[in-house]
Amino acid sequence: MVHFVGAGSGAPDLITLRGARLLEEADVILYAGSLVNPALLDRAKPTCSCHNTAAMTLEEVLAVIRAAEAQGKQTVRLHTGDPSLYGAVREQFDALNQLGIPYDVCPGVSAFCGAVCAACGSGAGITYLHGGDYDAISRTITNTLANASGIVCDGAKGSCAAKIATSVDAAILAHEMSLDGNTFGAGEGLVKENVEKTIASIGRMAADGMRETDSEILRIMIDQGSGC
Repeated sequence: MVHFVGAGSGAPDLITLRGARLLEEADVILYAGSLVNPALLDRAKPTCSCHNTAAMTLEEVLAVIRAAEAQGKQTVRLHTGDPSLYGAVREQFDALNQLGIPYDVCPGVSAFCGAVCAACGSGAGITYLHGGDYDAISRTITNTLANASGIVCDGAKGSCAAKIATSVDAAILAHEMSLDGNTFGAGEGLVKENVEKTIASIGRMAADGMRETDSEILRIMIDQGSGC
């Protein structure tokens, strides 16, 4: 069995609980060494065989998987972020299907765009550096989320740069609104009564609401479904 596991967005504690468990149980780990935080390998058991695939071809990766399958071992293919959006998984899926090797996918960080979260941090920092107090910083965060929280990541690295620029613009606008004492009010989209509840509503959307969106983005990217 091969488990495709999303490593999350960088820090080793951003991997999902399921992903962490699969790493700890794996007999073989194939990881994208140029992208995955190596600290995640600390979860591997002492007998686990770890392979950096940065310099490996697809055929070499498949050879390791076939050998593990022949010995009844569990393999984890560790990709950065969410494996279906930031990893070259389709060609691996096709090859495993041809070989009759079962596999599944353990998602990583949702397609909910990380640039939105970074924009909130940037906006809050800008407001703080301009002497803003807690209320001003809260307004900046709320304004940023009200504006930019609809941005999703589709795995297109070129447009990701544009989305980051858009998010930074949103953060600056949010900061300027906050300095003028303006903020979006409760009931405007996902905005709630205070900043903590607003953040919680965005977290709910990212954790729960994005599940079907993640799947639909993937289907669109691999041209499945009507109209694609």
